[in-house]
Amino acid sequence: MIHQVNDFLGLPKLSDELCKRVLEETSFNKMKEDPSANYSWRNDGRKKDESPFMRKGKVGDWTNFFSKELSDKFNNKTKEVLGEFELFDDYVTDNISHE
Repeated sequence: MIHQVNDFLGLPKLSDELCKRVLEETSFNKMKEDPSANYSWRNDGRKKDESPFMRKGKVGDWTNFFSKELSDKFNNKTKEVLGEFELFDDYVTDNISHE
């Protein structure tokens, strides 16, 4: 996938070693620990009841926060932006039940 994104952006070809490094540096756990990515430098101004910028990194946790209406809005925008790409189905929430 990193090669595909790189090619899509028209950037110079990446070696497999550099792709592996990109994958490692952009992992959720790595970015969660990086103040430039996790906004922890902003914690002093954060309200105590406000969620952290990066939460759990758990697949499907969004269902605890999205209503059916919000899920539909997300799907429509996703189809508009990503509809022509193969990765579209990875981001659609149609198959998730809302109670």
